[in-house]
Amino acid sequence: MIMRPDLDAIRALDAVVRHGGFAQAAAALHRVQSTVSYQVGKLEAQLGVPLLDRTHYRVQLTPAGEALLAEGRRLLGQADHMAWMAQQFSDGWEPRLTVILDGILPLEASLRALKTLAEEKVPTRIQLKV
Repeated sequence: MIMRPDLDAIRALDAVVRHGGFAQAAAALHRVQSTVSYQVGKLEAQLGVPLLDRTHYRVQLTPAGEALLAEGRRLLGQADHMAWMAQQFSDGWEPRLTVILDGILPLEASLRALKTLAEEKVPTRIQLKV
């Protein structure tokens, strides 16, 4: 039975690949090498496929490892985004904003402010009322 992967194990696999080995990944993650090795091995067991080829001087991704790490990186990005959103809520972020354009501020200034919000990729739904 294939189990759901652990995000920390995916982070460990990503670090091994990005940093070129288990020792370097462990240093980057502030963990001991045996923990990183265990996490990657457990991930391989959970998924039921080898993710790394350990027969070379440096570990290399297997074809399955390449595909699954790409998906894992998407999951990590989504998890990081979720944590960021939670932080925004705890800081008082509003998920919706109503902007009323009534002529007090020049339209260009209002549009620049809205453009800045869009460029920051703030996940706020903006409703404009004129």
